[in-house]
Amino acid sequence: MILSRAKNIDQNTTNMETLINESLNKVTSETWYKTCTHVEKIEKEYLKYFDVDFEFVIDLQNDSDDSESEFENYVSDSD
Repeated sequence: MILSRAKNIDQNTTNMETLINESLNKVTSETWYKTCTHVEKIEKEYLKYFDVDFEFVIDLQNDSDDSESEFENYVSDSD
């Protein structure tokens, strides 16, 4: 583990930024590679449970007030 409790600090932004930068500098390219590989493996396993034609769409044109009624329409249409 990169962080240790011995480095606990107050909520001072400068101290937190310094600690974050120190911790990020300790992450090696091998660690990033292994992490990314692991995430890709998990993602492949996860996607097995979804329909290949599954499509996730976010409509950025509508405001949030419309979303509830649109959801209700979608649910009633799919029944």
